[in-house]
Amino acid sequence: MALSETTCNVDVLDPACILLRGLLSPPSQASLFSFIEHNDRTPWSDLPRPMVPSPKTLLFGDDLQPVLRYKVGEESLIGEESLVSEMVRRASEIVIQNSRSTSSTLGDQLSAKMCKSLSMAAIRYEAPDGRFPPHVDHCADSLVFLTSIGCTARFMVKGPSMAEKLTFDFRSGDLLVFDASTEANILHGVTGVEEGSCPVSLEGFSVLRWHRYGVQVRLTFESP
Repeated sequence: MALSETTCNVDVLDPACILLRGLLSPPSQASLFSFIEHNDRTPWSDLPRPMVPSPKTLLFGDDLQPVLRYKVGEESLIGEESLVSEMVRRASEIVIQNSRSTSSTLGDQLSAKMCKSLSMAAIRYEAPDGRFPPHVDHCADSLVFLTSIGCTARFMVKGPSMAEKLTFDFRSGDLLVFDASTEANILHGVTGVEEGSCPVSLEGFSVLRWHRYGVQVRLTFESP
């Protein structure tokens, strides 16, 4: 099932970090989560429940790996058709278009560099205490496309051009694109998850009523 078309609002937080509000429509969110559930091999029933649940990285495939990897075509940004690659392609087009009229540097990277690999990981956060400490990625020549499915996360981001850190509601269907290199220095983290904030359109997935899934797609480029 292809992702359905929708409009979104673009917010440039830093030259190396852009927030796309409402990129994924409700049907697209449901399709993406169905895809994740279909590929999830995490042994949830075997895991003891801690008093304070911490975020849990999902495991995929028969070899229980924390990422799904995709093939990359030589002539297009993303060669293999899938929900994940389509999401990246659509977000990339919007970033490139908006980079021409803003201070963002992400569009130049997407336009000028050749894609090397694409991978997806997902982390499950339980409301209300699901948190991830603020950190900076250190992955040279890569961009992260981070979307949220389910309950609303309280998300923190701070780039070098920002006077102070920004904490905002990262809602289901929003997508954050940022340069994941050490040089870009994009500090980010999850400070909590809002209970009862799952969209009505996703309540058919019972686990989403009290969880937020952070879906991270990493696009790496050929080194210069």
